[in-house]
Amino acid sequence: MWTYVNDNFGHLAGDQILIEIAAAIVPICRLTDTVGRWGGEEFLIICPETSCEGAMILAEKVRKAVESLPLHRYGTVTISLGVTCSKLDDDINTVIQRADKALYLAKSAGRNQVRSMQSTTHQLSLDEDAVELFRN
Repeated sequence: MWTYVNDNFGHLAGDQILIEIAAAIVPICRLTDTVGRWGGEEFLIICPETSCEGAMILAEKVRKAVESLPLHRYGTVTISLGVTCSKLDDDINTVIQRADKALYLAKSAGRNQVRSMQSTTHQLSLDEDAVELFRN
């Protein structure tokens, strides 16, 4: 999608989409959460004192908010999200790697989805029922 937008509408249009996505994400988050652009077209949301279930709920709200943005002139604009929860002994690089793997799985599964990878087992943990509950 980003190549299409940049090639057909220019890099300023791509930047404007990122601004609108950020503007949709920030109001959904709490004041204690940190939202930032991670690089390229990626954002990072850090949610302290949040359960894994709460993080999945937030991610699904973000997905829906971006999907509903009136950006139709650029084609379909959606977002894929990777979620992970950390333990006290996790270092930041490990947490980011798990979130990145979960994001890759969301994109591989067809995009516009939320996937998680939990620190307890380092295995993919898909809570499809919870995600489906919040999609409806």
